[in-house]
Amino acid sequence: MTDSKKKRTRRSFSDEFKREAVELFQGSGVSAKQVSAELGISTSLLYRWVRDARDDPPEANQPSYKELQKELRRTRRELDF
Repeated sequence: MTDSKKKRTRRSFSDEFKREAVELFQGSGVSAKQVSAELGISTSLLYRWVRDARDDPPEANQPSYKELQKELRRTRRELDF
C-alpha cells in the first residue's frame, strides 16, 4: 500500500481537553489561529467546540455521575428489603 492510499485515523479528544481549549481561547485574548496551532488542531475544530460549549452549557443543578451511582445503590438496597 502506498503512502497516498493509507487510511487516516480520526483523532479523538476528551471533553476536558475541549473545555480547556475553549477556556484558553476565550480567556486569553489570543487568536483562534494561534490557540489552535499551539494545540495542534484546526481553527474550525476550535470554533466548533466554542459553538458546542455555548449551545450546550453544563447544568449546574444536574447530579454528578457519582451521585447517581450512590442513589442507584441506595434504591436497590431499599428494593431488596
